[in-house]
Amino acid sequence: MALKASGRHSAACDKYERLDSFYGVGSTVLTAIVGSTIFVTLQKTASEAIRIIAGLVAAIAAVASGIQTAAKYGQLAERYRQASRHYATVARRIDELLAVPPPAGQLTSVLNQLRKSLDDAGAMAPNVPPRIWRVSPNEEHRLAFPSHHDALDQARHEAGAQSAEKTE
Repeated sequence: MALKASGRHSAACDKYERLDSFYGVGSTVLTAIVGSTIFVTLQKTASEAIRIIAGLVAAIAAVASGIQTAAKYGQLAERYRQASRHYATVARRIDELLAVPPPAGQLTSVLNQLRKSLDDAGAMAPNVPPRIWRVSPNEEHRLAFPSHHDALDQARHEAGAQSAEKTE
C-alpha cells in the first residue's frame, strides 16, 4: 500500500506540475500576444476584428493567470512530491523488514513504528484525485516504480553468490 500511495502521489505531482506550467506559460504567451497587438494597434488603426481578437486574448490571458494564482498548482505539486517521498521511505522500510525480519520481541514495536510512519504520511498528504488513484491495471505501468522486491531479490541473489564463493 505504501508503494502504491507513493506512486499515486508522484503521478498527482506530475499532473499538477503540468497544469502549473500550462497555465503559467499559456498566460505569459497570451499576454505577450496582447502586448504586441496593442503595440501594433497604437502604430496604426487596426480593424475591428483585430481589436476584438486582442480583447478576447487579453481576457483569456487574465483568466489563465487567475487560475494559476488561485489554484496554486505548483504548491500542490510540491505537497504531492513530499507525500510520495514519505510513502516511498515507508515502502523501503517494509522491504528492509521483509529482507531481514526483526526479532520476535521487537515485532510489536516495529509494527507500531510502521503504523505511525503511515499515519504521518497520510496526515500530511493531500488526497490523490480518484481518477489517478483508481488507474486501471493496463495503465499501472505509467505510475509504477521499479519493484523494490525485484531489487531485493537481486541483492539476495548476489549476497548468496558471494557467500557461496567464500565457502568454496
